[in-house]
Amino acid sequence: MGIQQNFSTYNEFNPSSGTATYNSLIIEGLYNTTGTYSGIIRGLYYNPITTSLTGASHRAIETTSGNVLIGTTSGSLGVGANTTINSNSILDVTSTSKGMLPPRMTTAQRDAVTWVAGDAGMMIYNTTTNKHQGWNGTTWNDFY
Repeated sequence: MGIQQNFSTYNEFNPSSGTATYNSLIIEGLYNTTGTYSGIIRGLYYNPITTSLTGASHRAIETTSGNVLIGTTSGSLGVGANTTINSNSILDVTSTSKGMLPPRMTTAQRDAVTWVAGDAGMMIYNTTTNKHQGWNGTTWNDFY
């Protein structure tokens, strides 16, 4: 016995003027967990079974520009198994067994990018110097 669930939608949105919000897909659910419930409640579950991705890339969520945009009502995003996201943080990464990797690039790759003052706070790992670096809006500085 298997479950076959397919969903396909095509929506066109052409606002002519003013400000508009368009939701292509809304998932709402009422979950009553007042009993002896145990388990996982998922708002969106995506688990593709792929047999071959040779020459192809796979993305679960992506915009046409290649960016992944995830918004929350609190303005904070949590990654990991933490059930409480720090409300003062835009990104709260929680793990007791894994680290976090910033973008890694050589000095030449870093310098090929046009960095501006508005990019202040940008962080990379420089593979030429083997150091974490931060952009202060004018220059790159080693963290240690």
